[in-house]
Amino acid sequence: MIVLVAGIILNACIIGSVASLLAATDSESAQLKRKRDNMLRFMRENKVPAELSGRILQYYAYRWDSSSSFNGLWDDLSVSLRTSLNAAVMKRCLDKCPLFEDLSSAFIVSLSNVLADQLIVLIPGEIIFKEGDGGNAMYFVNRGEVTIYKMNHQKRTHINIVGVGPGGFFGEVAIVNETVRSAGAKAATFSELYVLDRDSLNSLLTNFPRFQASIHEHIQAIIKHHR
Repeated sequence: MIVLVAGIILNACIIGSVASLLAATDSESAQLKRKRDNMLRFMRENKVPAELSGRILQYYAYRWDSSSSFNGLWDDLSVSLRTSLNAAVMKRCLDKCPLFEDLSSAFIVSLSNVLADQLIVLIPGEIIFKEGDGGNAMYFVNRGEVTIYKMNHQKRTHINIVGVGPGGFFGEVAIVNETVRSAGAKAATFSELYVLDRDSLNSLLTNFPRFQASIHEHIQAIIKHHR
């Protein structure tokens, strides 16, 4: 009898938790819809060009369908649970990145915590940075594909060099060597990128010497390859 009662209580707790989760998800969706409707009204009132309006609405449509729009669900979790969830969710992306092979779990947790709140969503064709821009961040591709390109100034066209897919990264040379961008980057598809800024990178390099060695070895290999 006691076991039966305990089972009923446990099931009730689980059902209640699921109901709360669904309510939070619905709330997040409703908030996103309100933002979209407000943006649409703003663009109409200010006669924003149709091409730009379409691109912005594309962004909201992607966010609507993407799990990235539900990050607010994490807000009620304790710090330890949020840390564990960050690492688990980002493991799929970070495991594909050769830069992090053989690095400690402590490093992965620290990196996950830094990147968790630095996710950006891009629509196809959106420019991330241009050739000649200052290097103030590096990027990790979670979803989608990014094209690295050079500018043909005579024809004013982009010459695509390489595509970077999930688990890939780019922008590391300029930020580590403190130089300008040697090429540009743009979203080839709807893309989700994690952004590692200069201050966060420097902190990781200081606290994790193995990561410092790994990224410098990687950059030296790139420089040697292009000589």
